[in-house]
Amino acid sequence: MAPEFAARSLCVWRASQDAVRDWRPSPYTEPLDVFGQPPAMALPATAAQRRHECGADGQLADALRELLG
Repeated sequence: MAPEFAARSLCVWRASQDAVRDWRPSPYTEPLDVFGQPPAMALPATAAQRRHECGADGQLADALRELLG
């Protein structure tokens, strides 16, 4: 590896680290599809949810097929 390439790669890596350090994603505003038997996961009360109760008997695959069309 050429020293110039290594130096440029290091600069890009450092710039990426600097950019990510302070980045905060904006809140996701679309409804969330939650699969599983309640409680599937703890989500903020403000998150719009579409719950799909699924057991181990193939209901998950059926629910996914229904959503995908």
